[in-house]
Formats: sequence, structure tokens, C-alpha cells
Amino acid sequence: MTPLKANTFISFILLFVLLLLSGEAASQRRRRGVVPPERQQADSLRGDSLGQRIASSHRRGVRDTLQADSLQMDTLAAPGKKKQPLDAPVTYEANDSIVFAQGGYAHLYGQGKVNYQQIELAADVITMNMDSSTVYAHGVEDSLGVKKGTPVFKDGETPYETNTIRYNFKSKKGIISNVVSQQGEGYVTGNNAKKGTNDELYMKSGRYTTCDHHEHPHFYMQMTYAKVRPKKNVVTGPAYLVVEDVPSRAAIRPVSLCLHTWMTPAAVSV
Repeated sequence: MTPLKANTFISFILLFVLLLLSGEAASQRRRRGVVPPERQQADSLRGDSLGQRIASSHRRGVRDTLQADSLQMDTLAAPGKKKQPLDAPVTYEANDSIVFAQGGYAHLYGQGKVNYQQIELAADVITMNMDSSTVYAHGVEDSLGVKKGTPVFKDGETPYETNTIRYNFKSKKGIISNVVSQQGEGYVTGNNAKKGTNDELYMKSGRYTTCDHHEHPHFYMQMTYAKVRPKKNVVTGPAYLVVEDVPSRAAIRPVSLCLHTWMTPAAVSV
């Protein structure tokens, strides 16, 4: 082989090697810079899913915020149960002290007095509940054990002497223990009685007497149960007469006693 041909052959070999190296380098560059279509699609799906999660989280956060705000607004805007006011103001006073406590209570000590419309209540101890419009009154015992300052309740012109009384100004109903009320020429007494809205009294085991010693009368009519209508009459169930603590054998069937007289033909209606 001549020197010229040898040089030409060597040059051709070198050129071929350079072309191979440059092609390999370009291929590697393409592999590093180009992402396969499957990977592009997966990345795109992941990106969309991430975006959806972010958007969903944002919407959920907004919804929760709106719900919380709405709940807070509803809670703040919800009005409380309105208390029905009384038809007139209640006035009260006490000689010793007036103590206000939690829950709308007021305690009156020492000749307390409460007035509402035509209702008057006086006792040594009175507890009022401003919210429920109720009062509870009782007396106190002195050093000798004698009760004093027991409640005197008056509704209009009808007074009641009691040991204790619980009364509601709104319903005008009450529960009275050991009540004593003068009705006409006599007295009506009872251990426990209920006061109705029209000033009537309902009692069990009550007594009616014209004896001045009404706490321990010499004679009286023992009533099994009775309804007392002030200044009108006393309607009673079966009753019997007691004289000097001795009950009569004869029972009296249900009667209506007029309160102007007692045990006369005009007073008893069967």
C-alpha cells in the first residue's frame, strides 16, 4: 500500500470514530433532557390529583369556615327565652336586712313586707325568686321556742294567718300550712290548704267554728274536705260536730254553710 492510500485510510478511520463519539454524546444528551411520554402522563396525572386535593381542601376549609361562622352567628343570634313580666311592680321592704343571692333570689329578714297589686304578705322571713315570681314566707322561734312573725297573707279584703306559705304571683296559686281565716262570724282552720286563682281555699281535715279560741275551740265542725269561698259560703263533704273534744256519733252529710250565721236553718243547705 502506498503512503498516500495509507494516510487516506487512517483519516477515514479517525473520522468514523469521531462521528460515532459525537452521535453517542448527542444520544446521551437527548436521553437526559427528554422525558418519556408515559412518565409525562403520570406526572401530569399526579399534578392534576395534587391540584384537585389542594382545591378540595380549600373548598372544604371554606365550607367549614362558613359553617362555623354560621353556627356562631346562629348561636349569637338565637334569642333566649323571654320571661313574662308581671302586670305590676313588686315592692318589698324589711327592718333588719335584704340579701340578694344568685339565681334571682332576695331574702328579707325582720318584719318583711311584699306588695303586689292588692296582695300583701308580711312575715319575719320572706324569700322571693325574681325569675319565677314566687315567694316563700315563715316565722322564727324566739329563745323560749315561741314562734313569732308568722306570715299574714292578704288578697284583697281576705286575710290568712299561716305558719308557712308559698305563693306564685303569676298563677295566683299558693300552698298554705296551718291556715286560719275569719269568714263571716266564724273561723276556718286547716292543716294544709291550697289557694286557687279566685281566692278560694281547698283543704282536707278542716274546721269551722264560731268559738273565739280558734286554735283550740270548745266546739267546731270537723270537715273531711271543704271548699271555702270568702264572704260566700263553705262547701264541705261529710262532717261531724265536736264538742269539748268529743266527736258526735251522728255524721252530717255534705252541706253548704252560709258565712253570715252558723248552724241555723238558714245557714245550712243540704
